[in-house]
Amino acid sequence: MYDINDRAAAILRVQRYLLAVREGEEGAKNPIDGIFGSSTRDALLSYQETRGLSERGVVGPKTYEMLYGEYTGIADNALLVSDPYRSPILRGGDMGEEVRRLNSLLHEYFSLTGEFPPPTVTDTFGEETEARVRYLQSLWGWENAGEVDRGFMRRLTREIAAWMQYRKMKNGV
Repeated sequence: MYDINDRAAAILRVQRYLLAVREGEEGAKNPIDGIFGSSTRDALLSYQETRGLSERGVVGPKTYEMLYGEYTGIADNALLVSDPYRSPILRGGDMGEEVRRLNSLLHEYFSLTGEFPPPTVTDTFGEETEARVRYLQSLWGWENAGEVDRGFMRRLTREIAAWMQYRKMKNGV
């Protein structure tokens, strides 16, 4: 949990997320300096109030989860709109190095979260891979097609980074 006067790299992320999700709101400018100062707290309070969050002026689990979800939704939408190659790049039955990379990322994600047994890292897009892809698409509120495009790979990579940061924060590292 982060509170007034905290300093950390995670505060930089929170400040970036706040700025992105509050873009266009009056008074939405806040410094991105890694210091949880009064302007960051004011932006956070405004965000929490408009979203009906009970956490007030601190970045707790509910606030972080909602803020990160909104931020990744904005980022994913911007990437998809600007990505001329939005068609699926991987699907059931595919084989190769990109599938191995996908399975490696899925293995890392599910090892971190414990939500699902991690898949075996192979170069085949089989039923095990498809089940995990569909699970994540459902979790993220995406079309549950079981196919993987560049947006999925970017989101999965960001989710892994966020889980790793969460674990560090939780363990006080």
